[in-house]
Amino acid sequence: MSLIPGRVSLPEQLWNRASKAAELRAEGGRRMKWKAKWIWDAGEERPKNHWLCFRKKFDYDSSVTGARLQITADSRYFLYLNGKMMGYGPARSWPWKLSYDTYEIGSELVEGENVLAVLVTHYGTSTAQYVAGRGALIAQLDFYRAGEAITRYVATDRSWKVRRHNAFKKDTFRINAAFPWIEEFDAAAAETGWERVGYDDGEWERAVEIGPAGMEPWVNLVPREIPPLDYYSIYPQKVTALRCVKPMGQPVAVNFGPNFYPGCVDIKDKKQLGCLLTVIRSPVTAKGKIIHLSKKWPEVAERFKLNGREFILKEGEKEKAIELIKGDNLFILDISGGYQVFTVKMLFITEKPIEFSVPYRGSFYKFLTVGPFDYKPVHNIASMEGVELENRHILDSFWKINTLDELAVYDRWIKPLPDADFSSDDIYTLTVEKEVLADLPIKPSVQNLVKANDEFTELPAMSTEGDIELIVDFGRELSAFLEIELECADRTVFDFNLFESMHEGTPCYTEGLNNTFRYIARKGRQKYRSFIKRGFRYVMITVRNHNSPVRIYSVKGYGSGYPVTEVGDFFSPDHRLNEIWRITRHTLRLCSEDTYVDCPAYEQSLWTGDCRISSLVGYYLFGSYNLARRTLLLVAESLNRSELPEAQVPTGTDTILPAWSLLWMIACGEHYLFTGDMLFLEEIYPYLRKTAEGFIRHLTPSRLFKLNAWNMLDWAGMDTPADGIVTHHQALLVKALTDMAAMAKILGRKQEQEDLTETAWLIKQALNRELWDEERRAFVDCIHADGSLSRVISMQTNILVYLCSCVEGERKLIIEDYLRKPPDDFIPIGTPFISFLFYEALRQQGGSDAVRRIVDDIRERWGKMVDYGATTCWETFPGFYKNVLTRSHCHAWSTAPGYYLPACILGVRPLAPGFKRVAVMPDLAGLEWAKGTVPTPLGPVTVDLRATEDELIVNIKIPPEMDCEVVVDESLHPRITVNGKHMRENELKGR
Repeated sequence: MSLIPGRVSLPEQLWNRASKAAELRAEGGRRMKWKAKWIWDAGEERPKNHWLCFRKKFDYDSSVTGARLQITADSRYFLYLNGKMMGYGPARSWPWKLSYDTYEIGSELVEGENVLAVLVTHYGTSTAQYVAGRGALIAQLDFYRAGEAITRYVATDRSWKVRRHNAFKKDTFRINAAFPWIEEFDAAAAETGWERVGYDDGEWERAVEIGPAGMEPWVNLVPREIPPLDYYSIYPQKVTALRCVKPMGQPVAVNFGPNFYPGCVDIKDKKQLGCLLTVIRSPVTAKGKIIHLSKKWPEVAERFKLNGREFILKEGEKEKAIELIKGDNLFILDISGGYQVFTVKMLFITEKPIEFSVPYRGSFYKFLTVGPFDYKPVHNIASMEGVELENRHILDSFWKINTLDELAVYDRWIKPLPDADFSSDDIYTLTVEKEVLADLPIKPSVQNLVKANDEFTELPAMSTEGDIELIVDFGRELSAFLEIELECADRTVFDFNLFESMHEGTPCYTEGLNNTFRYIARKGRQKYRSFIKRGFRYVMITVRNHNSPVRIYSVKGYGSGYPVTEVGDFFSPDHRLNEIWRITRHTLRLCSEDTYVDCPAYEQSLWTGDCRISSLVGYYLFGSYNLARRTLLLVAESLNRSELPEAQVPTGTDTILPAWSLLWMIACGEHYLFTGDMLFLEEIYPYLRKTAEGFIRHLTPSRLFKLNAWNMLDWAGMDTPADGIVTHHQALLVKALTDMAAMAKILGRKQEQEDLTETAWLIKQALNRELWDEERRAFVDCIHADGSLSRVISMQTNILVYLCSCVEGERKLIIEDYLRKPPDDFIPIGTPFISFLFYEALRQQGGSDAVRRIVDDIRERWGKMVDYGATTCWETFPGFYKNVLTRSHCHAWSTAPGYYLPACILGVRPLAPGFKRVAVMPDLAGLEWAKGTVPTPLGPVTVDLRATEDELIVNIKIPPEMDCEVVVDESLHPRITVNGKHMRENELKGR
């Protein structure tokens, strides 16, 4: 049965007029007249891990009634006014369309002298959130009187003062490819109070003007499209471990990137041939072992030679026993393989201290790099193993050497490793690989550091035999800056290692992520807040070099993310489902930043395909329409440098993952459906057209899409070769082109609508003709480069063919049977990401048990995460990996319950753009009752469902501008009210 109460909809012209006004306001911001100049210091344009302090003093009087500051920087800024932190930025963006922030600071100014202070860090390299530019700051403070701008202003120019912030150690290592450099902060070298009025900057240098607004590479400065991020304090719950520990052996960390790839600032994967070489000097003949703490991509066997003997570490193995002779020991490590960050980490555990010193051209160095004998950038990570490199014979020849005298032949490939690229004090190694001397009792006074008061935890002085280690539990996953307040002696060292999970009392360290930083304290009471936002639940603090007591007053986080409102709700008598809903909401909140991101810990990166799920779930949880809009448009901008939308944006690599590009196209149409944002549709359509043209260019004569790219869909063992015709691409392309044809119709582009529809039909026919295996009665994963059909059949492929409406007749019925009971020989679903698509297919299939199957599967799969104490949704389901619970413990692509519980149980779905007409198709799926709220652009829709022995009670509240269609199984004897008005059965029958 259906019900349409005849509500008055918002007229289209009014909707468009409101949107147009918003556009004009945005355009007005873009036409801002910049009088400010880009400034920097007199040093390098693109320095590595460079931190600069900028200051500008100015006077203010009460005749000025308003002040607006606009600011941006390359790479990152932290803004202070009169010593108070005002914010940080900019929002991630492409360099040719750089975002700037606006601060209304009139109420913060004081009569007389004020000071703007800005801490700017320039990475000197790309990350997964940033494309390398050059160091620069631009800022302009305009004054207003009675709402009108006056001629007086403060703008960046050569009158600003600048000085390097020497407390940040420059020569540190990368956190990983997604992030910049590990923080190491020496408080004794910091100039305190430089952000405040009254500080004497007389000896500071004058800033250097490097050009006007509009210069390359920042040719277009655009106002921030979303609100400032939240910034709020979070206290931990408890100290969960306290012990005395001792470092083990000699850590070695080597960054060979500058030697192998001088001047490289991208983060493109590279496959290479090469080695590291050193001489280990041992005072005695002794046994020991080497532990390898870094891995290549994909994970492959490691090999090294010691005094001519070869050692091979198989996959998953990380240590080997060794024997050193007294004196010199020649050590060669094969570093051939695939890398994003060119770092090798090892731990040498020996009976006596050892040294690394190799003679070369009359000098001594800790290490030499040898190579690369050959290398290639790899755009398709999955095909790394298939990339062929020349000069392997040179590597094989070099591998045979056993003495330093044989090096001369290879002199053209040898470079000494600079001291700046060597570390014997790696924080990750020291905090992960250590000897536990004693577990200490956690007395009540130890818990003082988690309390929001001035009580403190006092740690006793330690002898030279050990350090104190604490593990602090925040009780749930965070995305936050970490702050510590403490009192100690000079040069006390605090090492931090942050991680997401503990299992049976053992930390699950973030392998592949140096989620660490170091604070070297000065004498007395002090506070330090990290400048890099990290994802974590647990904080391990190791206190070193303290021969007097240490007081820790507090450890807390400053959470930061997109300012969502938790409008969406879901409640039921099933506490397991309720808890799954809560961890889903917390997950997406942590993955909502200046765009949607994949996870708060490992990357904080915008992945193009992931953002489709994030957007849909965000509509139901928070109504985060602006965040989705910005995310989708940021992906579109990657078409300025690539043929198809890139897999990860904006970033220092240009990887294409076609399935992700196609999911982005689909997400654009869904955004219009959920918002009714016509201006978005008009803005995004040219990018969609360019994308469609890119895909169509790669159609074979048989009308199938083929592109050598990263053709992954799931982490499971599908057959999706880089150089094959991949089945799921064809299905997604049919769906994307069909959706785009519908958008073309809305925009009045009739010919494009017809062309897109015809192309989609041709691809669909080719898909059914070429990729169906009649013998096995299913669609195969691909056609290989040699023309042979894959022997692999996966649930993933057949789900997508069905979901994208690419199969009909008997074949459709066959796949529907597979959806009900997957065959044992099909590749099963590997991740929650594919579960989202599977549920979508089930819902499309319909039937009395579809919703119940979705709810039962969510209860089982996500419920296992809850059983393990998860506070957020994991990247993979428990059991996917052999030795770990999951990789990322907080992953946006795993938030399916946030969409399907309200969409299926409450049954709320948009029927017209912007929810001008809404469907409510409730299904309790065996529950006694359920209730919840779904945000919409017109206001919230609430649904309250209760089943009795005789009837189903459905109470609905909708905004006055919204039409509503209710569809309920008549056999349930529904009793329906909409906005308090009971709809009698005779009224419903006519609807």
